Amino acid sequence: MPRHYPHITIKKGTELTLEDEIGHKEDIQLYITAKLRLKNTKAAQTLQAEILEKSSLIFLWVVLVVDILNSEYPGKPIGKIRQRLEEIPPKLADLFEMILTRDEEDPKLL
Repeated sequence: MPRHYPHITIKKGTELTLEDEIGHKEDIQLYITAKLRLKNTKAAQTLQAEILEKSSLIFLWVVLVVDILNSEYPGKPIGKIRQRLEEIPPKLADLFEMILTRDEEDPKLL
């Protein structure tokens, strides 16, 4: 699986790829379930699965996206949240760019 963040090599260092670690996917699933503010419904479970799939198992991407969805759509219908998720880029670098551009337009979001 391609990594979505820079690879840094250190001579005589230990390489750790979290995406390959046992339990990493489950940890992300638990995070999404615990932090995404939705009622426990089939639609919510489907949305949680969509977030997990789109994340490419990048924990930072999940943390940022869950925060965006919670802050922009508190108490909104799940269809609106799903629509917003579709607009969010899957690559971490593109997500950073989206966040910074959004924050330039509305400094209160910083």
